[in-house]
Formats: sequence, C-alpha cells, structure tokens
Amino acid sequence: MRSFTVARFTLISLFVTSGCGQCSKDSKDASELAAAQAAKPAPTASTLMSIWGSAANDIWAVGNGGVIVHWNGHEWSAPQSPTAKNLTAVSGRAQNDVWAVGEDGVTLHFDGQQWTQTSETDGYSQLGAWVDGAGKVWVGGVDQAMGLMRLYTGTKWEDHAISLASSLWRVWGKGDKDVWLVGSDAKVKGFIVRGDGTNFDRMPFEGASLRAIWGSASDDVWVAAYSGEVYHWNGSAWAEAERAAQGKWLGMWGAGAKDVWVVGLDGTIAHYDGARWSNVTSPTKQILWAVWGNAANDAWAVGNSGTLIHWNGQSWTCVVKQC
Repeated sequence: MRSFTVARFTLISLFVTSGCGQCSKDSKDASELAAAQAAKPAPTASTLMSIWGSAANDIWAVGNGGVIVHWNGHEWSAPQSPTAKNLTAVSGRAQNDVWAVGEDGVTLHFDGQQWTQTSETDGYSQLGAWVDGAGKVWVGGVDQAMGLMRLYTGTKWEDHAISLASSLWRVWGKGDKDVWLVGSDAKVKGFIVRGDGTNFDRMPFEGASLRAIWGSASDDVWVAAYSGEVYHWNGSAWAEAERAAQGKWLGMWGAGAKDVWVVGLDGTIAHYDGARWSNVTSPTKQILWAVWGNAANDAWAVGNSGTLIHWNGQSWTCVVKQC
C-alpha cells in the first residue's frame, strides 16, 4: 500500500451520484406497515451500524457479527450472511447492486438474489461506504492508525493510505466531481478530504473530530462531530451551527436542504428545519448509529440491540419490541 504524506493525490476514475426518491404513496404505505411491525420482535439482537435502501420496500441494515436485515415493505427479516465479521456500512445504487463493508476488509455484494463475499484483508477497518451511479464503490476507514481510502472501479480494488488522517468515518458524494470523506487527523481534529473524482485535497477545517456527513448540494453540506458540534459548508467557508441541539453524533441524513436529521448516543435525535437545529423526542435510549430515509415522511434509524425506529412525518416510533 502506498502512503501519502500530502493531502493531494490522483485516482483513475470519476464518480456520479445516485438518488433514491419515492412517491408519497409508497412512503405512506411504508409508514403504515412499519407501525404494524411494532408488535414483532427485532430480526436481530445485534448492533445495527448502517442503513440504506433502493426504495421504500427495499431497505438494508447491517451490523455486528455479520448481521444483515431487510425490509420488504411488509416486515423485517434476517437473510443469511456470508460472514461473521462486523459490518459497518451498507450502500448501493439499485435493488440488485448493494455493497456492505466492515472489519478486516470484509466486503460483501448483493446481486438481487444473494449476498456473497468478494474480498477480505486483515488489518483494514472499513467504516463508511458510498456507491456511485456507475457502480463504483468508495470506502473510508482505518489501516494501522492511518486513514484508509478504497475504491472499487468495477473490476478491481485500489487502496490508498492517507497519512494525514487517523480515520475516515463516512463517505458522501453529490456528483461525479464532488466526493467527500470525513474523519479525524492525528490530533483528533476534524479531517475532510474532497475531490473531483480524479484529484483530492484536504479541506481547511478547524472543527472537532467528525463522524457524519450529508449534503443537498455542493454548497450546502453538513458535517457532525461525535463531541456534539454541527458544521455547515456554504460553498466558501465552514461555520458552526448554534448549539440548540445537544448530543454526541454518529449518523446523518436529509430529505432536503431544510429537512436534515442527525442521530447519536443515548438515542438522541436532532432535526434541522432550515432555520435551526433542535432535539426531537426519541423512542429509545439505545445508541443510534445511522439514519437514512426514502422521503420526508419515511425515514429509519438503527442502533444497538437491533434497534429499528421509524419516522412517519410526525414522530419517531419503535418498530420492534426491543427498543
């Protein structure tokens, strides 16, 4: 593996983003069915670390012990997993092209029929993943206390160690010329690397260690720190948001520029309405690791002990007994 001592480097391929919007009817149906699921036990008692879906009736979550769970629009189930390694991130671009990554470089792919393991590398802790519209896979993580960036080009994996970063927790992309990874540097300060699909640079950033990122546009990007700070990029500078919402943040997603969610420790949830961040009543005290939504009134968050909670546009509710 090549170790980069400066933040600028070159990759060989470009990226494009993928969207996942659905009609309001699908969202309403998903909300009603989620409520009906609430009387059922969770499909797993393992910690769920990440969630992503291609549609309101096709949602995946992954977690510890290689657990994989799936929402088909009617119920959550736990299909067989090809690994017992902890899985930390799931992302995809279509129902038949979904990826999950985790510890020791374990990488899984779903082709619409079954999950298969495609690679495993001792020492790699893969933490975040994003799949572009062309099917390339972008991964952030840690390799021997150094930031790790991995790229699947469609035919092979390329590995890049980023010596200025100590970890890269999350990946987000807006387009083929706008890919972001966030994490920490050696001084436990926030680290952001951004690129155009070919050249990548460390962005100037003076904030705390980052654990989450989401944006609606290249000039409207939010990042969140484990220590509770939330920062906004307006296209030219970073600014810390007013600390109206309290929490230690781990995951972020938005339905739009004026509709953004962040989740974290103790089941804490906060929402941005276009004017300010504020805490929202949570139905759980479990750690929430990730949040993802299909629409403004159809969002999910996952966490410890198989926690699955759902937003119907009015409130968050537990959709399984163990919450």
